[in-house]
Order: sequence, then structure tokens, then C-alpha cells
Amino acid sequence: MVEATNHHTSFGPLRQVEAGLLNVGYADIGPADGRAAVLLHGWPYDIHSYVDIVPLLASAGYRVVVPYLRGFGTTRFLSDETFRNGEQAARSRMPRPMPRTSSGSSSSPPSPRRKASV
Repeated sequence: MVEATNHHTSFGPLRQVEAGLLNVGYADIGPADGRAAVLLHGWPYDIHSYVDIVPLLASAGYRVVVPYLRGFGTTRFLSDETFRNGEQAARSRMPRPMPRTSSGSSSSPPSPRRKASV
């Protein structure tokens, strides 16, 4: 049996920043002038999913930012009046990518130069 010897349990003090409708809690580790690495957790995990990898990235010269996403940790809405829903993802105004076909390629409309196969 192999026992982990470099196990970390926390990031130390977290920072807070007001960002739009939220006050976001985040860990900011590593040199301020390092290349940025932003690590985002998903449900049901939180920033502690990365507690062992962050020190490695920081020691390699990266500035590692790990925010608590909406509904997790110290991230909170600024106003009790803000509309909320149960969706885990925020919606974007960006167009959606074309869905993938079973072969893994993007399904896109046929080119006007060639006939569509039926």
C-alpha cells in the first residue's frame, strides 16, 4: 500500500471579489506575475478538489486562481433580491457550437458547393 506524503488540506486565507451580481470567494496561490491557471470545479465538488495540484502549479511559477462557483463556499449573491434558479451552469450569450455526430465530427449544414447526401 502506498501512502500519500504530500497531502494538503487547505489553501490558507481566501480572497473575495465583487463580480457582477456575486461576491466570489477564491484561492489565489503563486507569484502575482506568473502565467495564470484558473481551475474551475463542478458540482458536487468544490475548490478542495484541487488542493493537492495547486501547490505543484504554484511551485512551477503559475499564479493559480481557484474560485468557488455560484452556490459554493464563500461565494454569495450581493442582493437577496437577485433572481435565482436551480441550474448549475450560467447561460452565455455566445452561440452554441454545432452538435457532434456519432462519428465525433461537427454536424454542419452541407456546403452549397456539394449536394447533400440523403
